[in-house]
Amino acid sequence: MATKGDCLAASFLTSKGRIFANTFLYLENNDDILVDVHTALAADLKRHLTLYKLRSKVTISSPNYGVWFQPHSATDTASQQNIILKTSDPRITDFGYRIIKSAEEDKSDTKNNVSEWMSTFNLLNGLAEGPEISNRIPLECNLDLLRYISFSKGCYVGQELTARTRYKGLVRKRLVPFLRSPSLEKHVTNNISAFELLPEEIMKKILSGTEEGNLYGSEFSLPGIKQGSKLYKNVDEASIGEIIHTNSNGSIGLAMVNLDALLHHTGNFTVVESVTENEKDETLSQSNNERTPNVPQYIATFRPTWFHGLDEKTNLKLNE
Repeated sequence: MATKGDCLAASFLTSKGRIFANTFLYLENNDDILVDVHTALAADLKRHLTLYKLRSKVTISSPNYGVWFQPHSATDTASQQNIILKTSDPRITDFGYRIIKSAEEDKSDTKNNVSEWMSTFNLLNGLAEGPEISNRIPLECNLDLLRYISFSKGCYVGQELTARTRYKGLVRKRLVPFLRSPSLEKHVTNNISAFELLPEEIMKKILSGTEEGNLYGSEFSLPGIKQGSKLYKNVDEASIGEIIHTNSNGSIGLAMVNLDALLHHTGNFTVVESVTENEKDETLSQSNNERTPNVPQYIATFRPTWFHGLDEKTNLKLNE
């Protein structure tokens, strides 16, 4: 980073090479670097940085800033004035702008709407930035594909295990987005963008969480997919993945899927929710669009446009 506003995607790792927190680093001026991190991880990351700064003359503070999202196709609005920094997303150009501004200047309801849109956009693009990927392997969460990792940089916490995963080709699963589906029939094409997949009117319906907002029309009363549910090609076979994150109504989300199944299975996946013995005995009200425990559901996973072709032997980028 050389000039004000320059931005890098960076991940802090544990000593075991697992993800501690995904961040964006911005050069605010010659002496100050802004660290953009998910709210749920901010306090832990501050403690983490304080631990490792030792006796360095570095001050770590928590300014009252907020992060906004703006697609490249959008026009500036009054709510985006008086910004501190505005920069293109360093991961992929199509991801739009990240905007830093004082949280004190923005107390409108619009901020909540922007946050929902940003969350939906991230899920549809297969992007995870929060605690859902904490303590997971960086390459399984596609950090190598999204420019979070430099394999030429030397000496950082977790480097040895990250490099070993890459050079020994030990990536066996990857994080991908999914849509809730009414059946096992494949209905989503790979190499698509979030806006290409779901136009604005459909995205608004997803955010509403209502029956009218169902992706497949009112004839399908689909229950929401739950985090932690297991994935199967066939329910009588071993699990090939799990749901790690969803939106509020469980219609879209992120799944960690075995790469053999992801790259070669031609249909959708069956989802079976993990339930307790007490939950198995409960009868849930179908009139409230709730599920009976262990009733199979279906999802369609897809690989977005940024998901590069992978080598079938190493599961790494073909151009590496």
